[in-house]
Amino acid sequence: MKAKYILIIPLIIIAIVFLVFMFLEITTPPYPIGGGKSVDSPDKKYEAHGTTMRNATQRWYKFEIREKETDKTIVKKILYPTRAYNFRGENGLIIWSSDSKSVNFAGKSEDNSICILYIK
Repeated sequence: MKAKYILIIPLIIIAIVFLVFMFLEITTPPYPIGGGKSVDSPDKKYEAHGTTMRNATQRWYKFEIREKETDKTIVKKILYPTRAYNFRGENGLIIWSSDSKSVNFAGKSEDNSICILYIK
């Protein structure tokens, strides 16, 4: 009777480990995905994009300012912070100066700390 359990228990453990790895492999995208928000400048010439990106191994944040007419990227910054911030939805703010010459990006983490990037 004990010999049966000696063989069955390791097989069950191996099957569970295999299923966990298969689940993670299927649900974790190998390519970058993300989401964010964009806001037009007051003069409507530019658009600021703040995006939270991730892939299977890391998370990063992409900030861009583009000319609306040509869709040309004027400024592009990529940050790899040690803390996870969210720039999507209510957690992300993009605030332009009134003269459209600078923009602030702000994101909030789960512990309510804030990351701010100023681009001029």
